[in-house]
Amino acid sequence: MMILLYVLAGIVALILILLIVLPSNVHVERSITINAPAEKAFEQVNELKNWNNWSPWNKIDPDMTIEYSAPSKGQGASYTWRSDHKSVGNGTLTLSEVEENKKIVNALSFEKWGDNSSTMFFDGENGSVKVKWVMDNEFKGFMKFFAPMMKKTLTKQFDEGLANIKAIAEK
Repeated sequence: MMILLYVLAGIVALILILLIVLPSNVHVERSITINAPAEKAFEQVNELKNWNNWSPWNKIDPDMTIEYSAPSKGQGASYTWRSDHKSVGNGTLTLSEVEENKKIVNALSFEKWGDNSSTMFFDGENGSVKVKWVMDNEFKGFMKFFAPMMKKTLTKQFDEGLANIKAIAEK
């Protein structure tokens, strides 16, 4: 019985140590150079109805329902999605800050997972544009155990989304 108590105490101590040393902030930053004017790439993000063409999350559940605000582009535009898929869930995305052909901040509100935001920067010159997508996530408590997996998943999804924007803008 004492051995079992020591093992349990060791496991609890290990979990507490991991909670202390695991990072609470996950920073994901990905970029791509697109051989097209900044406005072509910018329009893919600024017009929310275009997200169906490039967003990796929209492809996870083709049956999800999306309701767009009017207007569906520019600062304040939003869409609400509903999905039975466990990786998608329900939520709202709002273009909370838009600087024409330069920057878009997306405010995300997930029904089950809380709020977050990401920013896309568009740095164009000489007919091409570098698009940089940045997101910071803050994890607390036991959610810190998911941070490394979340970073890996988001990195892959950001790369996929940027590659899709590139393919569309360069057509």
